[in-house]
Order: sequence, then structure tokens, then C-alpha cells
Amino acid sequence: MMAAIHDDLAASVRLSEDAKFENIPLLAASLENSVERAKALIKPLTIMGGLLDRLNETEWLRKLFNAWVGVHGDDEFIEMFQELIHPLPGLIEKRAFYVKTLVEIDDPGPFKNEIDEALANLSGGGSAFGLFGFGHKEAKALLARVKIDGEYPGSHEQWEIVRNYMQFQDDVKKYMIKWNHIGEELSLPKLSYEYGSNVKALQATYKDISDAKNIAENIWISVKNELCELFPHGISINDLLFKRSEINRTIKAIELNTSRITLGAQRLKLDDLVNKLKHSDSPVAHEMLEFINSVIGNTSYTSDTVIKTWQDFVAELNRLKTLVTPMNTVLRIADKIAHSGAEQWAKALVETPVTEMQDPLTPSTWFDTWQWKRRSEYLKTIDGRKELAVLAEKRMFLDQDLKRAFSDLIKVKTFIGLHLNMTERVQGALMRFISAIAKIGKGTGKRAPRHKRDAYRAMQDCYAGVPCWIMPTWRISESLPSEFGTFDLVIIDEASQSDISALPAILRAKKLLIVGDDKQVSPTAGFIAEEKMLQLKHNFLRDQPLSELLLPGVSIYDLANASFPTQRILLKEHFRCVEPIIRFSMQFYNEALIPLRLPKSSERLDPPLIDVYIPDGMRDENKKVNTLEVDAIAEEIKNIVADPKMAGRSIGVVSLIGAQQAKAIQEKLLFDLGEDKYQAHDIACGDATAFQGKEKDIVFLSMVVGVGQGAVMTKREDEQRFNVALSRARDRMYLYRSIEAQHLKNSNDLKFKVIHHFANPMPVQIQTNNLIELCESYFERDVFSKLTALGYNVTPQVKVGPFSIDMVIEGDQDRRLAIELDGDKYHPAEKWMEDWSRQRTMERVGWKFWRCWGSSYTLSPDACMNDLLATLKALQIHPSDSKAQWTVFTEHRVYKTINKGLLQAEMEH
Repeated sequence: MMAAIHDDLAASVRLSEDAKFENIPLLAASLENSVERAKALIKPLTIMGGLLDRLNETEWLRKLFNAWVGVHGDDEFIEMFQELIHPLPGLIEKRAFYVKTLVEIDDPGPFKNEIDEALANLSGGGSAFGLFGFGHKEAKALLARVKIDGEYPGSHEQWEIVRNYMQFQDDVKKYMIKWNHIGEELSLPKLSYEYGSNVKALQATYKDISDAKNIAENIWISVKNELCELFPHGISINDLLFKRSEINRTIKAIELNTSRITLGAQRLKLDDLVNKLKHSDSPVAHEMLEFINSVIGNTSYTSDTVIKTWQDFVAELNRLKTLVTPMNTVLRIADKIAHSGAEQWAKALVETPVTEMQDPLTPSTWFDTWQWKRRSEYLKTIDGRKELAVLAEKRMFLDQDLKRAFSDLIKVKTFIGLHLNMTERVQGALMRFISAIAKIGKGTGKRAPRHKRDAYRAMQDCYAGVPCWIMPTWRISESLPSEFGTFDLVIIDEASQSDISALPAILRAKKLLIVGDDKQVSPTAGFIAEEKMLQLKHNFLRDQPLSELLLPGVSIYDLANASFPTQRILLKEHFRCVEPIIRFSMQFYNEALIPLRLPKSSERLDPPLIDVYIPDGMRDENKKVNTLEVDAIAEEIKNIVADPKMAGRSIGVVSLIGAQQAKAIQEKLLFDLGEDKYQAHDIACGDATAFQGKEKDIVFLSMVVGVGQGAVMTKREDEQRFNVALSRARDRMYLYRSIEAQHLKNSNDLKFKVIHHFANPMPVQIQTNNLIELCESYFERDVFSKLTALGYNVTPQVKVGPFSIDMVIEGDQDRRLAIELDGDKYHPAEKWMEDWSRQRTMERVGWKFWRCWGSSYTLSPDACMNDLLATLKALQIHPSDSKAQWTVFTEHRVYKTINKGLLQAEMEH
């Protein structure tokens, strides 16, 4: 290496001497970055050389270039040529698009206007030749051969591209005609046009013009200014525009000057070695330094002399190297210590000499200190809090991307299926079907049978092209063809309310999905005589294995449950009602029902259950109406409607016994409130059957009967009605009753069970005014104390169905954050998957989580709290004056009559 440096430095000296005799222009080396700036000129000068070659071959391009650089300008030529330059960039830009997007269409010739009109219709989403489209044989044939990127256009956007492409070809043709016309005056090259070509000649011409203009207006100005500054003498600047030899001479001058200066860079390497040798007190270092200063770069010394002397120095250094083995041992051990975490100790072991018998860096207690530090570092390495946060965020984005991709896939596949099936014949049949259905009306007119036949015939032509049909079961037979297995999948919703009349839908299915709940209202056969049912069974169902399930009063759900007992799927998660409300319905299901709804602060109504006892209430046995319950319910609803905080809350009134009570309440509400307020709160009144499949924010239950009235309610149909009635309310449910539990002797009576539920709706839970007592560990208490001290609204141990969240922080506008504080004792590694599975279930219903391990908090409590506060800030959850509400689940009232019918409610807790 030293010989190479010697040779380079010597060559640099010789090159400098040669430059004096070859009259090479010298670079102004004193300028900042002169070498880099000079090298940067080589490329633009080379480009200019190539352009000069092209200009010498093309007279019209030389005229343009001369005008642009301000030499020998021909104003008339430029003015006429400007007419050709102006539209050229737009055509080239469009050409670039159609080079990437292949459009294949034949020359329309005399059918150009007809084809353009058809393409306009297609790009607008319509039919090519209107509704009927008769004639146009040649145009249709041409359109049938159109392709984009090898495929027939499938959207109105692609037809718009085809139309634009025809316009582009027309513009190119007109432009070339104009070019050739003006070109005769300007001696321009003649351009030929062929329909559908990529007009490469036009692209090449535009490139020549663009290159010449770019060099004239940009490159030449920059090169001229740089050369004038870097080479103030020796270069003829103006000759560069016309002489290729002057450009070559300038490039050579740049290369010679930069090479001479670059060779001097070897001196920097030598200076670096000299600086290192100066810091050494070794005798060999002083000898090497003297050799470098006197010999290296001196042209009087040969390379062989340098090599021999330098090899002697290297041999001496190798000898010295063998003496440093003990030091290397020290360095190796210190390096291991540093990598184990004790960097400062390792540095001291290397740099501090031992001056006493007892080394202060290795005292007798060093091992205990080492063990403590090692364990502390180990906890830091296994913490992983930041990594878990990153992975959780990544998982969230990937879940969103997956959902979006799945949704897009379904949409695209649906559109493809519709496109393939929806032929013109199918579209026409579908229009006939819609028209016939509209004319049928109620089906009672004289022409209704004819319209039904028209609809049926139209349906036979179009039903295969429509991917999904939604209709009531009674319309299936009159609308759809009578063929087995015509649909891939038939879904019967609310199957528990459907009876054997749904059989026509089932027979048309290849696969069947029955959706229902046998614990809700089912069909009844209350008005069909038993003899009639036995006769039907004997005459028509004699050989059927499940004949008893095909009779009136039996639902399709019961039939499917018996036919396919092993293919039943129970949806366990419940999202409609708050837990104190839905817990009554849990008794009707064999498998656990999981309530997952915890209302937001704007939705929550405390308490969720209100039990109102009316001591004087009795049912009028003639009208089947309990007037006091009607008045009490109406009065409470009027109070709700008058409360601005209750604006927008929907209300339902369910009569547990008979529909007459619901009708009486509805009439009174309409009279007292008026129709506008009735509609504003979406009030609905009816019995349990009327509320099947519906929900309301607030639901009123009227038990109707008084003391000694009404039969014991234990039948299956009673359970179904009560189950529906008591599972319609989202946030609050009222019970208005005129009897008490002691008035009912049978504990299996559903009326008794309802009263008992309102008395004890939830399992025993700890209730306290000091929320910190609910925290289950020191970890939770410490975090709770810090958050409450900052003013946050925090509730510990929040129950959501079977789950428990360590803490919930609530803010304005229903914002809230769930906090999971995972103590290492109660959340070992084997429970991680269970915890994450529970969290994902909660995230599906809208919860956002922040997790922290106990070990992480112990190591760095401030960092953990700062991360939590940053998360709260990002979610716009701020300290609040409002505090968590911690109340009982049921409010009990007694309703009494006073002073000529005036009513009042007394609170009893």
C-alpha cells in the first residue's frame, strides 16, 4: 500500500509539470468544491456533443436551437414553428397513456359519428344504440372487436377510454396533416399516419425538440456559467455551441485537472498515518515518521526502495504484536463484561492500572452486585411492553385491512356474477315482472289473476339472473317456478313464527338455513278443533315420520330441530339489553347466554329496572283492561317525553296478558301526547307477539291482572311470550303490577318469576362508596390512585357479562378506555391466550384496551403512566368532574290514588 501511495504522489507531481507544456487550461482549484463541480460538467458537455451531431444532420432543428440560444435567430421560422409546438406536449402525454393502456379498435371510417355516439352511451352507463338498438350492423361488429389490454371493456370507465382513444387518433391525424402542410414551407421531415399506430415518429420528433430546448434554455446556461467561473482562461465558450472539437478539448481539460487534484488525495491517507504515528512514543514510530517525510512522494526514490524499507517496519511491528497477548486477554474479558451489561466496569478494567495488592475494581462483594445487576437487566429484556404495543397496533391495522379486502372481494364477485347473469333478456323479463307485480296490487281486482299469470311467466325468464330474492313465504308459490332445488341457499328468518306454510320455500332449496328461537313466540292452533287436526294427520300425513311436527301450531324451527338435531348452532353472545334486563331470559336457555353490552355514558339509564306496585289495581273482566296501570304508565311516559334528557329515546309498551290493555294505553297516549310526540319517541304498544324481532330503548311491562285474577302461567307458550316481552328493552325496563309475590302461591308462575327478577336481578356484587376498595392488588390501587389524583373518571372491576375489566376510564362524548393490569402472579404465560381471546371478544363490541404487566410497572412506573396518559390524550379522554355511578339495579315504587283520581309515586328502596 505504501508503494502505491508513493507512486501516486510522484505521478501527481509529474502530471503538474506536464500540464505546463501542453497548454491545458487550469482549474480554479481555490473555489469551493471545484473538483466535484468540474466533474459534474462532463455529463452535460457529453450531452451537448451528442446534440451537435444531431444539429449538423438536421437543418430545421439547428434553426430552432440557434433561436433559443440567441444566435442567428429566424423570427419568421420560429413564429410558424410555434404553431406546431404548442399542441405537441398534449398529444405526447396522451400517447404515453395509450402506450401503457392497450386499446384495440378498427378504423371506424364512415361510421365514425355512429361509433362515437354509441361509445358516448356506453361510457354513460347506457345501452350502445338505445333501448331497442335495431340496425347498426357494421357499428356493432366493430364494437364487438374492441379490446382494452386484451379484454372486452367491462365498465363505463373503460368505454370512456375507448372513446377518448378514437378522439386521440383523430387529433394525431389532424396534427400530422398540419405538420406536413407547414413543413413544406419550413423544410421539415414529412410524417406518415396510420390508424391505431403509436406514432413513434411523432415521439422521436418531440424528443429532438425537447432535448434541444432543454439544452438551450437550461443545460447551456448552467454549463456556460460554471465554465466561466471554473476555467477563467483558456476555453472559448461560444465555440462550444458549434464545434465538437472544442467540447472534446474542454472535457479533456476537466479530466486532467481533476485527476491531478484527486491524486493529491493520497496525501490525506498519508497524513492520517502520520497523525497516528505522532501519538506513539515507540522508537519504531519515530523512524517510520522520518521515512515518510523524507522518502514518500520523492521522485528520486524508486518503488523497490520504498517496499524494502516498509517491509522492515512491518516486521518490527509484528514482533511487537506478539508481546500484547496478556493485554488481549484483558480486553476479551472486559468485552464480555461489557456485553453482559457492565459497560463502565469493563472500561475501568481496561484503563485503570492496579497499584495495590487488593484491586479496588474486584472487591469481595463484586459477585453479589453482579447478580443484582444481571437480574435487573434480565427483567428489562423480558419486559416487551413496547413490542407488545407495536404488535397490537399492527394486528389492529391488519384486521382492518383484512375486513376491507374481504368486503371488496365480496363486492367484486357480486358485480361479476350480476354482469354474467344479467343479460338483456333477463333485464327485460325482470322489468315485466316488476310491472305485473305493481298491477296486482292487493290481488282482489278482476284483472289480478291475469297479472299474476304475467308475473309468473316473467319470473320464469328472469329468476336465474337475480342472485338474491327476499319475499314473504306466502308469495313464493305465486312468484317462483315450481322446481326442486332451484336456489343454492334458502334462509328462513324468524322460523319460530313460521309453520308448515313455509314448505314451498324449503322445497326450492339445495341448502337450508333456519334462523329462529324456539324460546320465543311460536304459531298457535288455538282456533282449530282437535278432531280437525287428527283428520288432517290421518288423511295426509299417515306415512310421514315426523307427522306430529307438520300440524298447525308447530313451527318450522321445531321441525328443523328434530330433523337435524346435530347441526344446531346456538348464538351465545347477546348485544341488545344491559345485563340486569336480559338475565331474566337466561333461565329459558340450556346453554349460557353471554351479555356483552355495557352502555356508554350517554345511553346508560340508572337504574335499569324500575318496579312499580299499584295496590288498588284490578282488571275489568269485561274490558280486560287494568285502568290504574294504564293511567300510571301513561303518566310516566308523559314525564319521559317532557324530559329534554330523554329526547330521542324510543319507547315500547307490552301487555303481558291480553292485547286489550296495550290498545287502551295506546289510545290514551295518542290523546294525551298527540301524534307528533308519539312518533318522535317511536312509541309502540302491543302484546309480546307484536314485539317479536323488535327492540326499544325503554320498555314498559303491564301485568294487567290484580289480586285473585288470572290463571297460573307455566305453559310453554307463556314462557315464549314472557321471554320476548322481557328482552326488548335496551337500557331500561319498567314493570307495572297490581299484585305482589305473596299473592301468588305457585313459585313456577311466570308472574312470580318476573316480580322476583325485579327484586333480585343480579348475582350478589360488592357495592361500596369507596371505589378503591374494589381494586384487587397493590398494582391496581396504585394506578387507580394516580389516575383519580389527576381527575380522571375511573371505575374499577367493571363487569361485562362473564368478563371483568380491571378499570374503565370514561370521558366526554362516550369515549372510554379499558385498562388491563396484568399482575405476573395471576396472569402467567399459560393464561396469555385466554386473556387475549377475551380482549378480542370485547374489541368486537367496540372496546379499546390498554395493557400493562406488573413487572413493567415495577421497573418503570413513570414510563408506564406516561404511556397510559398519552393513550388517553390520543383518544381525547380528559380529566372530568363527573364520577362513576355506582347504584342499585332496581328502583321500587308504590303508586297510590289520591284526591279524586290524582296520582303520585312514592319512592321505596
